[in-house]
Amino acid sequence: MIPKYGLTTKTYKRRKPRKPFWNDDLQSLWNVMCTREKDYLKYRGSNQGRQRLRLEYVSARHTFDKHLRQCERIYKREQAFWRKIQNPIRDEERVFEKWRLDFRDLYNCDDNQDFDDNHYEQTKLHKLLLENNMNDPLNEPNHELNTNITVDEITRILKTAKRVA
Repeated sequence: MIPKYGLTTKTYKRRKPRKPFWNDDLQSLWNVMCTREKDYLKYRGSNQGRQRLRLEYVSARHTFDKHLRQCERIYKREQAFWRKIQNPIRDEERVFEKWRLDFRDLYNCDDNQDFDDNHYEQTKLHKLLLENNMNDPLNEPNHELNTNITVDEITRILKTAKRVA
């Protein structure tokens, strides 16, 4: 932990280096703010000079606070997203039972009213067209679409996505 020598209690409360969203930009803004605060507090000259140093300090403090809140919001938003994704299913028994019943109903269908000869012929034709398209020498597989989705890609997309109210 960085010692707090020379810092006022008020500004020290805002800086806690153990915060997970703390980064180099915040550190540099913090250092600028601390320097401006020290200059302001140590100045013993004219009132105009003191006012100018105070305005510089207030401006640096405002910039630091703004970036701190922004980094904190981004961090919390990302954490909330990953908590939603990585949240384990709480009632696995119920989910497995639902899947079992759905697949049983899907593959053990006794009702053949929906599947007449016309539907069967259309399905065979569609399957044949798909197979011919896959065997076409001009049809090249898209390697970019066939790769796994990475966490970085999801994070980048989420950061650029528009907010929905």
